[in-house]
Amino acid sequence: MTAQLPPTGERFLPELMPGEIALEHQHRYHIAAVLARGLDVLDVASGEGYGSSLLADVAKSVVGVDIDEDAIGFASRKYCAAPNLRFAAGACSALPLQDASVDLVVSFETIEHHDEHEAMLAEIKRVLRPGGMLIISSPDKHEYSDAPNYRNPYHVAELYRDEFEALLGRWFRSYRLYGQRVRHASTFFAIEDRVSSADRIANFVVDDTVGTIVQSASAIAPRYLVAIASDHAELPALAVGTFADRQEEQRIERLGAELQSAQEEASATRQQIADLQSQNRVRTEEVSHLRLELQEWRKHADALEVRAGAQEAALRQIGERHAKQLIEAHDGGVQFAKQKMEGELSSLRSALSGVQFAKQKMEGELSTLRSALAHSDAQFQSVVRSWSWRITRPLRVGRRLAARFKRHALNGTVVPTRAQVTSVAEEFDEKYYLRRYADVANAGIDPYQHYAMFGRPEGRSGRPPKLVLRQTGSATLATASFIHDVGPEASNNTSDGARRGAVLVVSHEATRTGAPILAWNICRELREHYEVVALLLGKGPLLNNFDEVCDAVAGPYTPADRDPMALSGVIGELCDRYDFEFAVVNSIASRSVLQPLAERYVPSTLLVHEFYKFHCSPDELVDTLAWACQVVFSAKIVLDSADIERTHPAKGYAHVVPQGKSQIPGDTRDTRPDETKGVTDQEPRVKALQNKILRGRTNKPFIVLGAGTIEYRKGVDLFVATAAEIERYAPDADILMVWVGGVVEGYKQYAEFVTTQVEQSGLADRIEFVGETPDLEALYRFAEVCFVPSRLDPLPNIALDAITAGLPVLSFENATGVAENFKGDPQLEQCVLPFLDVQEAARRIIALYNSPTDRRLLSQRMTALAADRFDMSRYVAKLIDLAKPGRRLVEQERADIQTLLSGKDFAEWFYLPSGSLTSREEAIQQYVKASQAGIYLRKPAPGFYPNKYTECHALSQTRAEPFAHYIAAGRPSGAWQEELLDVSLPQPASGSAGRIAVHIHAFYPDLLADIVRRLSANELEADLFISVPSAVIGAECENLLFSYRAGTRTIRVVPNSGRDIGPFVTEFGSELLQYNVIGHFHTKKSVHVDPKSNLVRNWVNHLMETLLGTQHRAAEAIVSAFANDPKLGLVFADDPHLIGWDKNLPFAKPLAQKLGLDRLPEQFFSFPVGTMFWARPAALKALFESGLQWEDYPSEPLPIDGSMLHALERLLPSIVQHAGYRRKVTYAAGLTR
Repeated sequence: MTAQLPPTGERFLPELMPGEIALEHQHRYHIAAVLARGLDVLDVASGEGYGSSLLADVAKSVVGVDIDEDAIGFASRKYCAAPNLRFAAGACSALPLQDASVDLVVSFETIEHHDEHEAMLAEIKRVLRPGGMLIISSPDKHEYSDAPNYRNPYHVAELYRDEFEALLGRWFRSYRLYGQRVRHASTFFAIEDRVSSADRIANFVVDDTVGTIVQSASAIAPRYLVAIASDHAELPALAVGTFADRQEEQRIERLGAELQSAQEEASATRQQIADLQSQNRVRTEEVSHLRLELQEWRKHADALEVRAGAQEAALRQIGERHAKQLIEAHDGGVQFAKQKMEGELSSLRSALSGVQFAKQKMEGELSTLRSALAHSDAQFQSVVRSWSWRITRPLRVGRRLAARFKRHALNGTVVPTRAQVTSVAEEFDEKYYLRRYADVANAGIDPYQHYAMFGRPEGRSGRPPKLVLRQTGSATLATASFIHDVGPEASNNTSDGARRGAVLVVSHEATRTGAPILAWNICRELREHYEVVALLLGKGPLLNNFDEVCDAVAGPYTPADRDPMALSGVIGELCDRYDFEFAVVNSIASRSVLQPLAERYVPSTLLVHEFYKFHCSPDELVDTLAWACQVVFSAKIVLDSADIERTHPAKGYAHVVPQGKSQIPGDTRDTRPDETKGVTDQEPRVKALQNKILRGRTNKPFIVLGAGTIEYRKGVDLFVATAAEIERYAPDADILMVWVGGVVEGYKQYAEFVTTQVEQSGLADRIEFVGETPDLEALYRFAEVCFVPSRLDPLPNIALDAITAGLPVLSFENATGVAENFKGDPQLEQCVLPFLDVQEAARRIIALYNSPTDRRLLSQRMTALAADRFDMSRYVAKLIDLAKPGRRLVEQERADIQTLLSGKDFAEWFYLPSGSLTSREEAIQQYVKASQAGIYLRKPAPGFYPNKYTECHALSQTRAEPFAHYIAAGRPSGAWQEELLDVSLPQPASGSAGRIAVHIHAFYPDLLADIVRRLSANELEADLFISVPSAVIGAECENLLFSYRAGTRTIRVVPNSGRDIGPFVTEFGSELLQYNVIGHFHTKKSVHVDPKSNLVRNWVNHLMETLLGTQHRAAEAIVSAFANDPKLGLVFADDPHLIGWDKNLPFAKPLAQKLGLDRLPEQFFSFPVGTMFWARPAALKALFESGLQWEDYPSEPLPIDGSMLHALERLLPSIVQHAGYRRKVTYAAGLTR
């Protein structure tokens, strides 16, 4: 089941929005479907995708375009079964389609949502083929907004009818206008086979203002205008008529019946009122009697009031005399003070005048200095860039050395350094600044100058943060609350003088939220066994609470300093002061400390309680798991969410341990005696909360408790839907649903939707929202059942607390970590509901309502489960047990690093990206640490696959680093090492390689010259086959290749389909089979990559240098390899990254079956990344003869990953191997990407 898009109110969702809006939307698409039969169709603003799917039933192809990427992702998943339907993200003013690519454009409910009308019509005209048609809707502003005095908040620019017609007329030669309006009306129509054109139309409308009937011979004024437009002179007529929904008619009939029933109930109510009025008359007589008694009491009260008034008057006279005396004394003092203040004020005004004059003078001087500085800087840059400055650099270096020697000779006075000149320099560390900011290092500019002029104003850090530490020990809070830098002598001291092992606990902040509270509980438990140091990266009200349970507390730090490089010095100082046995790093949000801890060889245990997609990118997740020593997930569902292709090997090393129930830290600001804290105000607060829930009910209902912030992920709308199902199944059951939690920023619209859902469902008496409360524990005792309706929630605290309190807890399967803790227990498994099945949730709640015995048994099982699985002491004891192997892993890591450092096998020039400033030693430590964690990112040397070596030698148990093991084992050969071809070395050929052809797909002709230049640098004769997307580009390529004389050249225009693979296989395949060796290249650009990035440039250069060459004659070396080895079938560049199937395996499987491939590689494997290679045509014969036609390839635009073409790229080595040929990968020392 595909989860529904959030109902924001802006888009139509067919499952959630019946009634008029459904009739309007579906009627239009059904009319459009008549025109779409057999055509290529574009659906602009496709939204949820239902309309595109309907069109795809009859059209040749349909592309749905929407600006909302979430909607595109949803539609792609929901309607993926249609082979002729796809969805793409894009704006209506920049459609992601080629020119003249569709026959029909459909655009409903679009034009009123933006104001780029001309740009939208221009784009539609661009993508339409000659004679193509547009069918488009627009609300008539007069009928939609003006007449009813209504404004749709999602409409940006509505059009009147004349404006709409004028817009269409500007862009199309012909258009025809239709109207649409939903009316609850009687339909009168002829039923003969033929209706005379003379039959007139008679529409009657009841005017609700005066009750008269208005007759109109023309169509009813349309609320929506629907137009068909084209440059073709003749337009097809759209079928006019009605669109009805029997379910809607039944709904209206049902509402009518309900109205009649309500009227009957109202009549009965009126009779009850009459009876009550009769009773009221009797009560009125009783009230009259009581009023007489009240008058007697009032007379007595009046007498008392007279006496009290006399006493009050006497007291007032005394008070007035005292006040007069005080006023006289005050006025005398005020007069004196006023005179003194006026004198001081006069002096201040004189001083201010002088300051303003000085300010104006300084501003003038400052302006002059700025101009001079700009002029000086321009002169400085001109000098530094000049040729004379460059050639005289040796003279300047010699002069500085001579001056330095002179100072030493004089024992002398040293000229003040830059760091002593200004306060800015005092906060600057040049080495740190260059390492942290690669853009400055790569620019080659003076780092201090950059920091002073740009970096500091931009908020960049000029030096690493200092260690800020509070030493608490067993001291009282009064002596432990100050912040200072401590010396090494303060480390590892305890109150009794005994030396205990030290543990570091890291929390990303100290707020009163789940993760920091868990960190506080961990510190509290660990202190029973260790000296505990807490590192708090962020601020929060729990700072003093951590003082109570830790021996020392470091931090907090600014967000700019929560960076691995910035925190490296802090971690280093802590490690100098404490000999940590291990560190507990709580949550992914604290991941910035993992690398510094690993660099200091401190074993770390990372606790992951969150779904990573809400907190970091896939790259950051990979980096996080690579630096952690042990990883503990709170639930299997959380572990599974982190199981992506690059982290999959690390899954075997991970642990799933549900956290214990946390104790809530007290408020350290409460200064009352301990025995009175929280007593005097909690009880009335809880009572008031209970009264708010009951709202005057005399009998306590059966309460179902839910809690959490009101957001989509928490499933509050499902909580409401469950209440509606309970009302439907058991209307007499006294069940009250209570939700505890507030609205967070960003989800206010969702909260409004939930409120509307309650109102429209008539559930105000069934549901109570009580907001946030500190007394949730009291509500557990007040409720009978806890329901966790979350769509996605790791292990909610409410569930742990409710289970510990003995409440039966219901939750959806595969939505939270709660359900997996119930598995294996038949009683508890009754509390696990099918995913998002609110009907079953209602049935289970009703069953518990009707069976106190079942509730009691479930309560006992919940309490037992909490004691067994959610105990905090046991949880921390488990963390200690998991941390114990960490020291052995660290020693293994040290040994593996030393093995790689001592030899030359580790190729840091290949492992590190181009332009990296990382040293060889740092690169080796990074690689070893990541490999030990099962994270394989890049290869340690050309052709080596550490994942395959680990699998073949069963290294998972010991977690030994595979490359170090490979070296120590004598470098054995096997599937883990690809055959290498060093293109920097001459490769003498034993004979001729035969006829050579090179195919180049020149989509970007400006890059063709570079490919041909590189090819021509080799002494080869090769025929060129050039594929181009248009005749214009073909002519341009013809001019570029005019001087090519090393072979024939064939240029052909091909469809823009199949990227470079389509032309290679479908257009030129049969001709390339006639050659002995073929090369395949294309003009590679990646338009989705930042143009300023070197990513693609480095990639293309790596491919070109190792397959064609300029530094070396790479193509010659490769062709010689083919000549020397008749079984060599494929040669491609060895990519330094470890890459696998990613999103392409589903596309590869049917292709593999078609090509007869019975076995596909797993995990990471070798293939021509970028689809450039040399091959023996016989090795690719199965591909060339596979019968792939142009229509078999996916149409543009293609995703970055996950398509048939990406799958074919990965299948090439398997095709070659299946044909009985081998492969080699190329490299050259110093070349990488």
